[in-house]
Amino acid sequence: MFFAQRFWIWSLLCSLTVATVTAQTTVVVNVTTGSFANEVAWELYDGSGALVAFRNCGDYFDTGSSSSDTLSLNPGEFYTFQALDDWGDGWNGGIYSIERIGGCVIASGAPDDGVPGDGAGSCLVLSIEEEVIFDPLGTISGCTDPASANFNPCATIDDGSCISPAGNDDCTDAILIDIGGCYNGL
Repeated sequence: MFFAQRFWIWSLLCSLTVATVTAQTTVVVNVTTGSFANEVAWELYDGSGALVAFRNCGDYFDTGSSSSDTLSLNPGEFYTFQALDDWGDGWNGGIYSIERIGGCVIASGAPDDGVPGDGAGSCLVLSIEEEVIFDPLGTISGCTDPASANFNPCATIDDGSCISPAGNDDCTDAILIDIGGCYNGL
């Protein structure tokens, strides 16, 4: 009897499902508008296709204005950011960036797919000018060598782009340039 009770308790404990709570990651969507700011919009969808954040066509008015939207997203989930335009002619010099807190850029761009849109200007039919899929805590490619001239402190994967001074670099106060040689400002 004692064995049966012990086995029953052990079975009960082993069959419990432990729910894990995943802390969300904060990201910031930054937009700086170009010409025709009122044509710009964006949407962010989660992995299931549900709309989780957006800015409507007509939300931006002034050329060169900047906005930041802070979002809490699930790490390990893929999100789709769509940069939209009403006229279909791109963001006309406007730019976006999606950044982690601390300024690490996950994605950025100057949306313009080069395909003419409907030209209606009614905010009823929007063209996707750029689309990017990202994980808020996904890898960021770049140079991970702190001794390199192009070190990226946000990079989590070394992409082989590190630029290091030549082993025989004996120039004083030299500035590293891509074509080799030394430049001391003279």
